[in-house]
Amino acid sequence: MTHWRVTWLLLAGGISIWLAWLYISPHFNTYPEQDDCSFGPVSNERYRELLALARQHQASGRWSRLRGDGRDMNENLQGRLDDIMDGMDSIYERIAATHAVMRALGAYYRATVPDSEDAFESARRRSNWTEFGSVGFVYFLDVHRIGGFAPILRDARIGVSFIADKEQLAAWRKKENNTFTVTINYPFTIFKRSLRPLSSYPPSAQYHKTCPAVPGPEWLMDYEQWLADTQNDRND
Repeated sequence: MTHWRVTWLLLAGGISIWLAWLYISPHFNTYPEQDDCSFGPVSNERYRELLALARQHQASGRWSRLRGDGRDMNENLQGRLDDIMDGMDSIYERIAATHAVMRALGAYYRATVPDSEDAFESARRRSNWTEFGSVGFVYFLDVHRIGGFAPILRDARIGVSFIADKEQLAAWRKKENNTFTVTINYPFTIFKRSLRPLSSYPPSAQYHKTCPAVPGPEWLMDYEQWLADTQNDRND
C-alpha cells in the first residue's frame, strides 16, 4: 500500500469519525440546566413534579407518540398542553407546565419573544392593535429524539404562544384569551411555512437564556383586571 493511499484512507477515516460525532453529539447535550427553572411563585420542586407527570403520561401511552404531518403533530402537542393544564388558573403554573411538556419531549428552550428583560410588559408596549400583546416561547427539538431522520436541518422549531388578546391576529379570533397555543415547524415539511427561519433567531437569547420568561406582578394585576372587565362587557 502506497504512502498516498494510506494518507487518503486515514483522512477519509478521520472525516467519517468527525461527521459521525457531529451526527450523534446532540444526543449527549440534554441541557440539564433547563430543568433547574422556577417560575415566579412556582418552585423548581413543583416544576419537577410537572415534568415527572409529563414523562409518566408519555410512557403510559396517555399521550400518543408524536408522528404524522404538521397538522397531526400540532394537534398532538396542543392536546398535551391542554391535558396537563387542566384545572390550572395560574399563568405561572401554566408556563411551568408548558416547559415540562417540552422538556419531557426532549426539546430544549431557545428564547422568549420578545427578547427583553420584561418580556410581557415589552409585548404590551409594542402592541399597536390591542391592549395586551402576546408572548411566545421558542423550543427546538432534534427530530431523531422522536424517531425522525434528517441528515441536515434536523431541528424542528416549536413555538408556544400565550394569547393575551385574541384580536391581535385574525387567525386567533376563534381562540380564547388567556390561553396557550402551540405550532411545530418540522424540517422538510411543506405543511406550514415557518414564520421565521431558524437562522433568524440569535445563537442565544440576551435575556431569559435558560428558562422562559414570566410576567411581573404589576403586569399580572393589570391583565387580570382587564380580563374581568372584558368578561363583564360580554355579559352586559
